Amino acid sequence: MLLKKAIEEWSAFRFMIDEMELFAGNSRKELYKTTFSKNSIELEKCYDSIAYWLEQLNDSSKTESIEALTLLFNEVMDIEGSINHLKQRMLLDDIELFEIKQFGLLSLKINTILKRLGYELLPDLKESIDLLDPENQRLASFYIYDCYDKKLADIRKVLRSQKEEQEIELILQAQEIENKIRKELSEHLWSYDNALRKALKQIARIDIDLSKAKLALRFSCCKPEINNKEISYQGLYNPKLKISLEQQKKEIQPVDITINTTPILLTGINMGGKSVLLRTLALVQLLSQFGFYVPSRKANVVLVDTILCSMSDEQDETQGLSSFASEMKQIDHILSTIHKEKKSLILVDELARTTNPAEGRALVSSFLTILSSTENYCIVTSHYDSIEASCERLRVKGLRKEALLDTSNIEKWIDYTLVPDDSEHAPQEAIRIAQLLGINEEFIDMAKKIYLNQKK
Repeated sequence: MLLKKAIEEWSAFRFMIDEMELFAGNSRKELYKTTFSKNSIELEKCYDSIAYWLEQLNDSSKTESIEALTLLFNEVMDIEGSINHLKQRMLLDDIELFEIKQFGLLSLKINTILKRLGYELLPDLKESIDLLDPENQRLASFYIYDCYDKKLADIRKVLRSQKEEQEIELILQAQEIENKIRKELSEHLWSYDNALRKALKQIARIDIDLSKAKLALRFSCCKPEINNKEISYQGLYNPKLKISLEQQKKEIQPVDITINTTPILLTGINMGGKSVLLRTLALVQLLSQFGFYVPSRKANVVLVDTILCSMSDEQDETQGLSSFASEMKQIDHILSTIHKEKKSLILVDELARTTNPAEGRALVSSFLTILSSTENYCIVTSHYDSIEASCERLRVKGLRKEALLDTSNIEKWIDYTLVPDDSEHAPQEAIRIAQLLGINEEFIDMAKKIYLNQKK
């Protein structure tokens, strides 16, 4: 899976990518080509690059160099088209020759800063620059200079003397010589296509890694530690939600969670953050395997082959399917895929939520039972009681007692901590939450009476 595809499917991941500050003209295109990696060595190199730039960003003596580097990156155009023409042994026009010259001059300046930072230098492009800058002016412009050809210089001198009777013939002669020079320059530059391409990609990589480091600083992200046993996070949170809450003068509560190959049944009150948690788990798995740090105080990750989800707000409306039919198709896809993939992260939100409780319990129990015999990492959220399956049971801790004292901001009094749950009964706080939200009193009182009668 390419990163470009992932941001189309996952809005929280797209949010993080959109928050990246990239400067070079080809950086975002290169970023979109990043693959969902299952290679731990490759990912460790990505993490090491972020660590390097974090070190530079935290060193005040390097601030000026980094700022100068990003200013130069901002001038870098995407010259891949011109490089492709070199590879295809085509003749370049003046615009393409200008692009290559400008890029070469920028690469010299960038190398000066990279040398100061002790970083790997770009390929040496000085000879190609000298070809396009024979007067050694080091200006970001291109012209067929007089010094390329003495006859051309003489013709231009005559043309400047304004002898009109010879003008047309001389212009044609000058154009012929200029075309010959362009051909010679192109042929000389053909051998530089690999060096130019490598330099262009290396600039994009530095730009991307530096942006990843800035992202890690902004959201207090940590390096994921790769292992083969369990996924675990301490202080995990969703950056998009954090920003939204901060705008409302509210704070986010990070959570701790550990996931192994025993499926987890997660229950808890409405507004308990279960759906947000599933989306955050998908986000951090994507970030980890696309070579990013993750929004958590500590993170241990298992590299999976795929992320399989059935989320409560996903419906296949284009095929005219009901919520239940769409959900069942997603579940069917998960069950058929786990036999093909080696290892998956499976996230299912409110399985069978739209059907009757008796059948809903049966479907949840069946799904968890099947997953318990596999080596996948799975969390299923549910409101159903009496789930019969071999699984780990967690619940969101729920409303604090203090909620009775202040109903102005109910989210403030919800404890999102995940705790083991030994009970077969799902938390039953919906009526209480509705009451704390100030919902119609008659409606709440009647609901209480009906609920109490049902329990008898």
